[in-house]
Amino acid sequence: MLKGFLQTSGATRVTSMLGDDASVLTEVNQNAMPKDDAKMFNKIYSACVNLQDASVSNGILSVTRSVRDIDIGKTRNYLYTIPIPRGHGFFPFSIPPSEMHHQIKARIPSPSGERLLILREETAESMENSPERTRLVFEIWTKAAECLTKRVVIPETLHGEVINQPDGFGAPSWSDDESAMVYCARQNRPEVVSYFDNLDNSKGGEQGSQRNLDYSAMGRLGDKCTKISALLNLYLLHIRTGAVTKIENTPNGEKGKVTDGGYVFGQASFSPCGSQVVYTAWDSGGGGEMPRQLGMVQSYNRPSKLYASPVKKLLLAMSQSSGSRSALIPSSKDAAFICLSDSCRLSRSPRFSKAKKGKAKLCFLASQAGFDTHNGSVSLYTIDWDVKSGKPILSTTRCLVKSCVDPIKRNEENTVHVANMCFPGLYVFELPKRCCSSDFIYATTQWGSVEKVVRISLDDGTVSLVNVDIIRSSGQSTESLASQQLLGVDLDGGAIIMESAPNRPAIVGYVTSSALRRPNVSRKVEGTLVAEMGPI
Repeated sequence: MLKGFLQTSGATRVTSMLGDDASVLTEVNQNAMPKDDAKMFNKIYSACVNLQDASVSNGILSVTRSVRDIDIGKTRNYLYTIPIPRGHGFFPFSIPPSEMHHQIKARIPSPSGERLLILREETAESMENSPERTRLVFEIWTKAAECLTKRVVIPETLHGEVINQPDGFGAPSWSDDESAMVYCARQNRPEVVSYFDNLDNSKGGEQGSQRNLDYSAMGRLGDKCTKISALLNLYLLHIRTGAVTKIENTPNGEKGKVTDGGYVFGQASFSPCGSQVVYTAWDSGGGGEMPRQLGMVQSYNRPSKLYASPVKKLLLAMSQSSGSRSALIPSSKDAAFICLSDSCRLSRSPRFSKAKKGKAKLCFLASQAGFDTHNGSVSLYTIDWDVKSGKPILSTTRCLVKSCVDPIKRNEENTVHVANMCFPGLYVFELPKRCCSSDFIYATTQWGSVEKVVRISLDDGTVSLVNVDIIRSSGQSTESLASQQLLGVDLDGGAIIMESAPNRPAIVGYVTSSALRRPNVSRKVEGTLVAEMGPI
């Protein structure tokens, strides 16, 4: 494909798409082709930067970089630990990254940085002459994530694969007091028997359900989620006791059906009070609008709503458990779940702001009518959450930022623009896990052909472009058409920004909370260079 592009373009250099960086690109004569297209592609591809799980604690940024190894056809993960520069006399440097073991499937730092949860998929030997099997283990690290305190082996009878997909079904999430975690995982399939089996001699099970997605057949979600089961439920992990159990007061009930009248769960997070879990439920027949399993990545038009399930009594029971065998904990007597976004056809990505005067705000993306195509401009909704009572105030639901059909026209009132385009509306796939302060919410949105970071006031919904200028080590400033992506907001209200351009690898910068609170952030906000990511 690259060879064909060069032949048809007739360019002396691959500059129209990739720029002039000599460390990454190779000169190509107009009538001559590179001898090794694969080598050239590998050079260019190695400059791509994919970062996730960014967190800041005690002035140290930790972030995971995923790199695709073309030679072996696998993804390799590297952990970066980078000091954030403080003051003008601080020269940016970074400790060499360390490759994460292939058994590590998720690495989730707590909000304070004092704890760390690591999900491992270990290979365990079974009985003699039997094939090896894998098991899931949660490792809980404490004391600034330096001490391994507990290992929790997940019983095979409880659930299957744990989902770690921040840009899709979500990742394990900490409670504010860091005493528990909520996550979604694949529901186990119960035993089934054929219609033709003799039930007297069988071991029991659901008769004739081999092709029923509710029981035995493994439904898939399509698109890029072909390896993710359509049977997903919510589970809690208690940090001190290591107890693990399923949340049963959900729209699926105790039986856990997710087709022919059920839902697929994901994107779960704790409320600020810690007594409820808020999550997204995609319709798989339970809402009457989606009787079949459809894709989840390329198309965002699948009906979904937000729900909240009280878990206070269940957490209390887990805290009194003596071990991780809490799959046997009786069903909690917590109140029933409630729907938080009944008026919207599409709702996803619930996030909480910091509490202010005893109230926090639940922010989420939504669309009342859905999209005519796979995706489109979304609205941003908020609901006040009373921290003391631990309940949402549904009467305060409001649309903070409306969806935009056509980009706002440029005039005397709307002077902020990117590539001669004013604010086009929110084209946001998912909100970052940590994106809120007490007054603002930050998000990455598609703005024409680039990505930009915007700041949205939680009071009046004012949208402001955050124009971050990160001075690189070469002395060059941010290009006007460079893409910037929000990786997260730390406890102090500062933001971690990744900046990329077609002609160079990405860089990472840090913007202080005081700079982000300025009224004129669209003009220029100084960002501190944290790291310049080189090719791998």
